Amino acid sequence: MNSEEHQKKANSGRRLVDTLASLKLTVLLLILSMILILLGTFEQVHWGIWHVQKVYFSSWFCFYPMDPTAPLRIPLPAGFTLGALLIINLAFAHVRHFKATAAKVGNLMIHAGLLLLLGGGFVTAIYQEESAMIIPEGEQRNYSEAFRDFEIALVEKSTAGDVVVTIPDSILRDIAAKKTPSSVELPGTPYTLVVQTYHPNAMIRAKSQMSDGIDLKATQGIGARTELTYKPLPESYDDNKPNAPTAIVELKTKDKSLGIWALNLNLTESFDAQTFVDAGKTYDLSLRRTRYYVPFTVLLDKFTHEKYPGTETPKRFASDVTLKEGASSFPFNISMNQPLRHAGLTFFQSSFGSTKDGKSLSVLQVVRNPGWLIPYISVALMSLGLIWHFGVSLLRFLRGRSAKAAAAILVLGLLTPAASAADATWDSRSFGDIPVQNGGRIVPIQTLATGSLLQMRSRTSISLSKIERVAFGQPPSTWTAEQRAEIAKELPALSTELQALLEKRQVRLTGGAISSVDWLIEVCFRAPIARHLPTFRVEHPNVLKRVGGDPEKSLYVSWDGILKNSAELSKAAEQARKRPQADRDVEDRGLLTLESAARQYATLSMTFIPGDLPLDVTPRREYGAWISALNRALAEMNASATGKAFDPELQKTVKTFVERYQDFEREGVIGLMPPKDETSLARWDNLGASLLGIIKDQKAHRAGLAEDGIITRYADFSMAWREGKDDDCVRLSSAIAASLKGPWSARAESEASFGRLQPFYWLLIAYVVVVLMVLVSWVTGSEALRVWGYRLLVLSFILHTAALLYRMWLHDRPPVTNLYSTGIFVAWGAVGLGIMLERVWKNGIGAGATGITGFVSLIVAHNLGLSGEDNLESVRAVLDTNFWLATHVTIVTLGYSATFVAGLLGALHLALRAFKKDYNWGDSVARAAYGILAFAVMASFIGTMLGGIWADQSWGRFWGWDPKENGAILIVLWCALCLHARWGGLVRREGLMQLLIFGNIVTAWSWFGTNLLGVGLHSYGFTETGAFWLYYVFCPSQLALIALGWLPDRSKSALKTA
Repeated sequence: MNSEEHQKKANSGRRLVDTLASLKLTVLLLILSMILILLGTFEQVHWGIWHVQKVYFSSWFCFYPMDPTAPLRIPLPAGFTLGALLIINLAFAHVRHFKATAAKVGNLMIHAGLLLLLGGGFVTAIYQEESAMIIPEGEQRNYSEAFRDFEIALVEKSTAGDVVVTIPDSILRDIAAKKTPSSVELPGTPYTLVVQTYHPNAMIRAKSQMSDGIDLKATQGIGARTELTYKPLPESYDDNKPNAPTAIVELKTKDKSLGIWALNLNLTESFDAQTFVDAGKTYDLSLRRTRYYVPFTVLLDKFTHEKYPGTETPKRFASDVTLKEGASSFPFNISMNQPLRHAGLTFFQSSFGSTKDGKSLSVLQVVRNPGWLIPYISVALMSLGLIWHFGVSLLRFLRGRSAKAAAAILVLGLLTPAASAADATWDSRSFGDIPVQNGGRIVPIQTLATGSLLQMRSRTSISLSKIERVAFGQPPSTWTAEQRAEIAKELPALSTELQALLEKRQVRLTGGAISSVDWLIEVCFRAPIARHLPTFRVEHPNVLKRVGGDPEKSLYVSWDGILKNSAELSKAAEQARKRPQADRDVEDRGLLTLESAARQYATLSMTFIPGDLPLDVTPRREYGAWISALNRALAEMNASATGKAFDPELQKTVKTFVERYQDFEREGVIGLMPPKDETSLARWDNLGASLLGIIKDQKAHRAGLAEDGIITRYADFSMAWREGKDDDCVRLSSAIAASLKGPWSARAESEASFGRLQPFYWLLIAYVVVVLMVLVSWVTGSEALRVWGYRLLVLSFILHTAALLYRMWLHDRPPVTNLYSTGIFVAWGAVGLGIMLERVWKNGIGAGATGITGFVSLIVAHNLGLSGEDNLESVRAVLDTNFWLATHVTIVTLGYSATFVAGLLGALHLALRAFKKDYNWGDSVARAAYGILAFAVMASFIGTMLGGIWADQSWGRFWGWDPKENGAILIVLWCALCLHARWGGLVRREGLMQLLIFGNIVTAWSWFGTNLLGVGLHSYGFTETGAFWLYYVFCPSQLALIALGWLPDRSKSALKTA
């Protein structure tokens, strides 16, 4: 070979190495990875998470869509292929480009950690096994069961130990597909199993229950004793509707047939294995979940299930177990976020239930993952690398600027709850401060009222029409003839009897509207009046018509309209409920939302007094009759000792009262009276429990019906309210509040004040003002206006910080616990970044971009708050008090803030470039956007990986391809794509800005879009209205801003003209 040929081969080799090491290949692989993850996430709606994970992310190639009957299917490189190519790309890039300098150490750590993470992903995908160990209390297990794999098992029962032979699901499927013979030799036994029929999923019933099924002709076992039929079903990929495989098998020896058995998973789990005897030996034959045996046993000594008081929400569940291995044993408490690791297995507290005889059982998820430590090492390495790499860049930048211009000084403030009025004038705020127990929390009535009204009306007050303000807000004696005629026409149900009530007390109005607390008082203590208030907002016209509304006149209906059409509403809602969630349309969801709101209204009306009493029967009168009946019954019982017969009428009366109050107790969800022991976590007594408390254990229950009892005072309050006696109302509400003083008082009163203050609403307005001040400063060239806008931004940030800290104190939780809290935290993080940018560059762009981000994020939070859900809700067991979770949600939400700020900087740059002649800040804005992008990469990656660590600690799976997880990794990949595209020269300044704007779409979809899919662990908290704003307003607006990048640069045109 001559030198020329040698040189050609060398050049060809270098070109290959350059290609494999190129940033272009990196960007291409990142794009393909994002496409695969996005399409895989969409496919989960139809195929379930686990099946999509197997097809898309744990294979080499796949097709979109997965439906084999689709007319067009696009081939795609799957997760293994893209992972392998990324490993090759990273390895060659290091060989080709890495130089051993201090500045490059961070880069080395990032890519080394990523190589380790990708390698660990292969190990996990290939070798990880997940199963469940289900243990009833007091029993022990030495095996766990697979979630989605099955087997036919023949078990020889023996005192020396069972001998088990199994045929796995994979062989059974091959037999069904005629890929392998139907006869299977069972090793270690004299038997051959002939599989006549196998279906991966089938419904099996008694023939009397399913006459149109296929007959199961069995000669042994259950099928011989009962006529059974079955129907093959499509294989299910929904974990909520698991497969139930069915097989018809014949067991033979060389000489004879032992018979034919019908095997089915549901039969096994309902009736245990089918037993037979042959040659003096006893055998069990069953089709069951695949079992994994371990060389030790786990004994469940005790299972603990704690709920938030008054709810079914789990607060904590844990298993006290004893692990026995040989002659040694040790106890351990397995709880959420506290797993047991032993012999290469990890046991997680997954779920719980009960046996057929009512015994508690614990479900432990068992994970075998030889690569479980790899993600921890790789995440630590990558996180340190990111901090090192971008930290070096930041220090280099700071050397060129004074410390004063590079640092922002933030001052934190505190909020103080408003003091209560001291005079005797009625103020509903004093009633709103009274604590009750709702949703597992002790909350002020203010919170209960506001949340309930938001659920029904999506507003915190009820605005009345002009004629309604007259009807409810003025004494009927002052109505004019014209007003009376109009009221008779618009509110015909406002009878003379109701007018008499309004004459004594009118509905309290503030600015033509009823506050949430005043509305709740009317609902609970003056139900006949509240019945006619326009309480419910119904947006769908067909739903509105069902309850007597007129879409042409108003979107609001009263409780009276709901009651008159309750039968039709219930029937329609039941039909909507029967449809699968994915098939429900807007009308279905509207019906179910209205039904839920109506149920909450009915609950409120029976919370403080029996709301079904006629107007001429006071609560005091009913309570007196109840006590009198009990006293008479007690006297009768004493007299019965002398042989006197018990009065049957009295017996009937007492029974009626008891059953009535038991209904109250069963249906009531709002607790009014705490236990005598104020430190107890027991449920507060609701109205029914309080009324029955007189015949219960007096040591644990307060005397609600005593003269100074809480129930008695609520009854007196109702009469004082109806009679218009404000002084009595003030006295009674103060007495109730005083009698309910306890450890909860400070937080409850502070929460009421915080709710009335609405700090985030006023901050929303402040951020709008900041944006307007910046815009005007650009138009007028006023530097003073920009400075004052910056000062307002700093002040708003201080107040935002104080409000956030105050809310954290109220909730006793980290700042981010639900979708609402992400909105206020994203706004806070964005504004903090904007202050630092504005402090450095002083051109208004940092303040403007973050002012917009703060405003939009708080708008999102405000609209999420309109759902009426408790924004300080009780936290489920898996989310409660975990370091990894708290840091994960906080840091990843800061990543949201950073990506939005970077996108807004890009949008402002492109807009100013296209429309402002004297715009000359392009390079400064580009540097700022790059710095924010670098922070976004760090926060998003570290936050996402911390979430993986939390998931691994909670249920043994570092990554599960849940839609929310996929959304988070899409943000990381997009940020990485932007950086590599810029480093590789694939885009210049304007191109980078366009990519950053598109990042807003990626982040918004991760934040909210994943919640709309209806699958995974995060399908909650967003509505059709939110979907409209996301897909039809926000996304098109971002695409329009991206298009600005292709407009001519006006500043350059102006310079050429000059």
